[in-house]
Amino acid sequence: MKVFFKLLLLFIYITGCTKEFILDIRVNPPNSGTVFPSEGSFKDGSTITLNAAPNAEYVFSNWSGDASGSNTSVNVTIDNNKSVVANFTLRQYELITNVKGEGSISETIINTGK
Repeated sequence: MKVFFKLLLLFIYITGCTKEFILDIRVNPPNSGTVFPSEGSFKDGSTITLNAAPNAEYVFSNWSGDASGSNTSVNVTIDNNKSVVANFTLRQYELITNVKGEGSISETIINTGK
């Protein structure tokens, strides 16, 4: 019976020694997209795949912080607390203008607020 309890205590000790670290995820600018998983605690040595998805009118730019690259998916190996930022930019559209007859076209930037 003593051997059983010793083995049980050894098992609890070994399984309880696994370190967990925090993975903090941020989106820049705020509300420009989402990342899955969004955050959490993960066991030491695990590899987490992060996926970024832009909201309407945004495109994914790149990862920064404890991850890098411009693919929408990135793997992060958990060996310490990590902080990852998914960066998005506003979608840009090309505007082509033509003048028929006489006249000109000029550019005026109008501030419409946020």
